Amino acid sequence: MTGLYFVAIGLLLAAAIFVQARWPASATSMPQDPAAAWGQRRSDQILWIGFILVALTCFAIQIYLTRQTFIDDAYIVFRYSQNLLDGHGLRWNAQDAPTEGYTDLLYVLLVAPFMAIGVDPLFAARGLNALALGGIVYLLYRILRRDFVLARVPAIAIATGFIVATRSAEILTGGLETIVFTFFFFWAFERTLEFYREPTRNTAISIGALSFAAFLVRPEGVFVPIAILGAFVLLDHWRIANERKGVTILLAAFGLPLIVYLAWKQLYFGSIVPNPALVKAGQHFLTSERGLGSIANFFGDHAVLLAAAAASLLPLRSRPVGRPELTAILLVVGYLLFYARVDTLADWAERYFYPTSVLLYFLALPVFVFALRTLATWPALAPVRIAIGFFLMSALFFRIHNGIEGYGSLLKAGVVSGPEDRNLVLGHKLAKIKGIRDMSIASVDAGAVPFATMSYHIDMVGLNTRYIAEHPDVTSAAAYLFDQRPTIILYRTLQSGEYVTTGHGPLGDERTWAANPGWDEYAYAGTFDESDVYCMNFFVRRDAPQFDQLMQALRTTVADRVAAAPPVKLGREAAQVPATQFPPETTHTAPVRN
Repeated sequence: MTGLYFVAIGLLLAAAIFVQARWPASATSMPQDPAAAWGQRRSDQILWIGFILVALTCFAIQIYLTRQTFIDDAYIVFRYSQNLLDGHGLRWNAQDAPTEGYTDLLYVLLVAPFMAIGVDPLFAARGLNALALGGIVYLLYRILRRDFVLARVPAIAIATGFIVATRSAEILTGGLETIVFTFFFFWAFERTLEFYREPTRNTAISIGALSFAAFLVRPEGVFVPIAILGAFVLLDHWRIANERKGVTILLAAFGLPLIVYLAWKQLYFGSIVPNPALVKAGQHFLTSERGLGSIANFFGDHAVLLAAAAASLLPLRSRPVGRPELTAILLVVGYLLFYARVDTLADWAERYFYPTSVLLYFLALPVFVFALRTLATWPALAPVRIAIGFFLMSALFFRIHNGIEGYGSLLKAGVVSGPEDRNLVLGHKLAKIKGIRDMSIASVDAGAVPFATMSYHIDMVGLNTRYIAEHPDVTSAAAYLFDQRPTIILYRTLQSGEYVTTGHGPLGDERTWAANPGWDEYAYAGTFDESDVYCMNFFVRRDAPQFDQLMQALRTTVADRVAAAPPVKLGREAAQVPATQFPPETTHTAPVRN
């Protein structure tokens, strides 16, 4: 299937030649052919309906194979929602000051009502993402009907292709806000296309409002008004009076609520900068190695989509790039520049770049529509056209080469769930320990475990613990952690018995604080196997109330195994390790560089 995948890229590039040679100059659409000109024959209907059924079947298979996985960070949202429902406000710990350990306030508020009526939060989150994904498909359908003048069935078919041309299934089951954000983000973009056709005040206000709604789900929502302004200035140099007024209204509709919101954040949290921004983008380098890696992974995994988008823009003819295309390009470039600097650890299914996939799909629509229109109007026997159509479907849209085949191999091996669900298992086991809510726990996976136990929690990464987020030096962060005297520390190591060196935040490289004397106050209680790569090790404070009972409970009801000694050297033992055994840039006292 890999060969088929690259054959498809060649076919798309070849199709671009025909696209540019036959289409007249147009900013937004293909020739305005009557819908009856193609797609109306019985064989065409079989092709379009077959397309839709195959797409939905592939999507259902992907959902089934990823049903037991989720992103641990989703439970960060759920804990904030739970504390909000319990009357504590937007707090990570009910006893502490308000904390912004999330970047998706609107998502927190959307999940909370479902939790209030007893709906499982992960189920609610997946349901919200499913509705949002349906909304994205509908917006693509509207664009195809309005700008490409397609009949209903082929428009539905091409719009449905998006859900399997991208990693929508995996991201949906992950439970985070990604697809909900993409819906508001793309809805604002879709309204922008209408604004470019007729710059009315109502359309401008709707773009500003939708951009602000997107911003409340993820900060990248601010890219939409910036890209619109950029496209207007670059192509029209701010010369068209009526559109200049519309853009001004748009910016005001976004900017005024933004100012009010930021003022509220300053009063409520004491800062307008959320903890994740400090942890993930607070480095002192121009780019992040992991951010650049995520960019490469995304484009490598969506090569067909990227090729189709590029093909539709090839200057093989004097077809100028209009404001819709330029706006989409500016949004994609904005994403690249932003995430090239962000530490994208745990980039599940390239989720950070998922919103750009719908923009690439939009840019690729001319090539997709042209290829399918050509197939539908080709004077060949119906079985031949249908066979070729299904060939193109599987090659261009369904990602069989590394999607269903990859999941199928996991299914055969009996591995249908990722390491994240083990965190929830761990959380449920810890929640059964008597008095766990009165204890304090420190861990790096600050999602499922804190939500399940609802105990006082110290986030060793710093996403939800402000002091660690604001103090990127390892000495201060480690001193703060031990000064808090957590009852239990969940310390992640590799299964091979080595330190983790690639985590987020100042404590992400465990070697840099392994020799801290605070470890001498803790006793090893056991190990929980988080995955084939990582394990969580339990350390209990020696002066904790009912120390012996807690050690026994951890060893008998939570741990998978109890080793004769901790898997890595800590405290005094680590201090005795010669410094030459550690790389110079990651000695015990060196600051972490993400």
